[in-house]
Amino acid sequence: GCSEAEVLRILAVIQGFEPAGVGARDLAECLRLQAERQGIYEGLIAAVIDRHLDEVAAHRIKEIATAEHVEPAAVQMAVDIVRQLNPKPGAAYGTGAPAYITPDVIIRRGEQGYEVEVEESDVPQLHISALYRQSDTFDKATQKYIASRLHAASWLINSIEQRRATIRRVVEEIVRRQPAYFEKGPAFLQPMTMKDVADTIGVHESTVSRAVANKYAELPTGIVALRSFFTLRSTRSETGEDVAAAQAKSAIASLIKGEDPHKPLSDQKLCTLLKAQGIALSRRTVMKYREQLGYDSSVKRKRY
Repeated sequence: GCSEAEVLRILAVIQGFEPAGVGARDLAECLRLQAERQGIYEGLIAAVIDRHLDEVAAHRIKEIATAEHVEPAAVQMAVDIVRQLNPKPGAAYGTGAPAYITPDVIIRRGEQGYEVEVEESDVPQLHISALYRQSDTFDKATQKYIASRLHAASWLINSIEQRRATIRRVVEEIVRRQPAYFEKGPAFLQPMTMKDVADTIGVHESTVSRAVANKYAELPTGIVALRSFFTLRSTRSETGEDVAAAQAKSAIASLIKGEDPHKPLSDQKLCTLLKAQGIALSRRTVMKYREQLGYDSSVKRKRY
C-alpha cells in the first residue's frame, strides 16, 4: 500500500545497517554495499562486482582481462580484494548455542611416556544404598522385587565401569601403536583399523567401534576425535608398506603449499611427485584427497 520510491527509501536505510551487505537483493549488490562502505567501489573492482562474478567463480581471469582491456595481473589483484568481501554477512549471527566439546580422555606426556586418563568429572558416581540390602524384614514378594532391582543396579554399575575400562584399553593401545603421531603430528599416523586394536586387546571390533563413537581425546596439541586415529582403507607404497590416508593427504597438502602459484601442480603431476616419495596413488584418488583437503583444481589455483 505504498509507492515503490518509499520502499526503495526504506531499503536504503536497512542497507545502511551493520554488518555491511545486509538487505541486498543479490550477491552483486551485497558485495557492492561492502565495497562502497570501504570506499573501494571504483575502477576494476566495481567492474568485477557488476559484470564478472560468474567469471570470478570459474577463475576465468584472462576472459575478464580481455573484456576490460587490462592485464591479467591487475584483474587478479582486483579479484583478490573482492574475495575478501563477505558473500553472507548475516551468517555470523546464528541462533544456535555454541556446542563445546568435552574430552572423554586426556593423553599427557609423563615420565614414562604418554599416559591415558579417562575423564570422569561429568560422570556421576553411582552406588547402591545399604538400606535396600537389608530387606530381611520385608515379605517374600518385596524381597524378590528388591533383589531383582539390586541385580539390575549392579549390572548397570558394572557396565559403566567396564565401558570406562574398555575406553582406557583402546586409547592405551592407540598410544602404543602411534608413537610417531604423538611425537611428530598427524602426518605420521600409521595405518590402523578397529579390528587391529580389537584383536590386540581381546574384544570384538564392534566393541571398539562403540567405545570410540562420539568420543574425543585431549592431546597436548588440541582435541581430536578418537575415530580419526582409525583408517578404513590404506594406500600402498612402492615398497609394499601401507600408507595411511591421512599421511597421503599430508603429502598432497605439502606439495600444493610448496607449488609455484603461477604454475600450480595438476593432479597427474601430484601423482608423479607422490610416486617419487614412494606413495602410489591413482589420479582419481589424488583428486578425491585434494578436494577433501579443500584445494581447488590447478586451473582455479593459478595466479597471474
